[in-house]
Amino acid sequence: ESLRQDATLLSRMLYEEGLLALPPNEVEARLEGQAKQQIMMLRNIHEQLKKEADSIQILQAHALTEGNAQDLPIYLAGDPGKKGAIAKRANLAIFTEGEKIPYEPQGSGRLEFANSITSEENPLTARVMVNRIRAGHFGKGLVGTLSNFGTLGDRPTHPPLLDYLAVEFMKNNWSMKHIHKLIVTSHTYRQSSVTTKEHLKKDPANRLYARAPRVRMSAEMIRDSALATSGLLEPKMFGPPVYPPQPEGIWRHVGRNAPKFLPSKNENRFRRAVYVVWRRGAPYASFVNFDAPDRGACVVDRARTNTPLQALTLLNDQAFVEMSLAFAARILQEPKLVNDEQRIQFAFRVALARNAKQVEVDYLKVLLRKRENQLIKSPKTIDSLLSEAKWVPFKTNNQEGIAKWF
Repeated sequence: ESLRQDATLLSRMLYEEGLLALPPNEVEARLEGQAKQQIMMLRNIHEQLKKEADSIQILQAHALTEGNAQDLPIYLAGDPGKKGAIAKRANLAIFTEGEKIPYEPQGSGRLEFANSITSEENPLTARVMVNRIRAGHFGKGLVGTLSNFGTLGDRPTHPPLLDYLAVEFMKNNWSMKHIHKLIVTSHTYRQSSVTTKEHLKKDPANRLYARAPRVRMSAEMIRDSALATSGLLEPKMFGPPVYPPQPEGIWRHVGRNAPKFLPSKNENRFRRAVYVVWRRGAPYASFVNFDAPDRGACVVDRARTNTPLQALTLLNDQAFVEMSLAFAARILQEPKLVNDEQRIQFAFRVALARNAKQVEVDYLKVLLRKRENQLIKSPKTIDSLLSEAKWVPFKTNNQEGIAKWF
């Protein structure tokens, strides 16, 4: 240890700005033979290591360090100048059946607070979490007010089930995967969503879960589902945000350093919604149309609306136009489909996970004939349409067929 300290001291004195430091290359000039070669070799290695160290990007994150914990006085009527009795730091009494247990005097109390929140003696945390998970699958929770389990919140429709899920959650090491699997493999979830007159008469809101829920997908799921259906979905994971196409002018900014939205021109254009760039002042347009929040504040339960703007988004938004053209190409490139009826059935199975009814097949065959006649009369429509999808990697050259099935 003493030798190491001496070497460190000598290094500080001889190198860089030390008291005995020599000008650059002066050491080599005063040496000869093997010693000189060794010094030059070590200096080159040192320079190379410095360059490599400078090129390394070290990820940094904010960290929290413990301060000096102290008990503070109560400010009477909220006035810092009027101090009352000292308020001893302790856990919330609700966690321990009304008994306040003081925190350790040396610590901040955060660890004790976290342990109290996740204690098996405090089922509130587990109940809230499993209620939100279940709401994601069924469209509503066992407690209707997802963010309010207090006296002003809704009463649970099935209290024993809520308790059962909460206990399962805690017993399985707070595994959300376990709860998701438990719910989706249950008989209740796997019921048919077909609604009968008897259902509407006895339980129109489906509070008793006699049928499966019918819930519209979220904004992000709509995009991902459309990409998967079209065959464009890029499975690549991780990396910086991506920029799929959106209407121009949304990121318009007054003043200097205006941010620019430049749509991706490679596979990033078709990646999952979780990677789409998010700007709180101007969120991705199609997400907003399907009720995605702007992330300016925490939203526990998204609203679900049905508006004409949503239909227009699916019809005219450039991203969905590209997906529709890609889906048309996917239908045409299936080698086993020999006529339009088979192609219609294939499209229904891929997009809707069911077979088409005969009345639907007949209607769509008429629609396809009308579309084909329109393209014969106006062939320029084909070029105009396909110009909207110059970044789509088509695997078929049948442009007339793509325009027909679009």
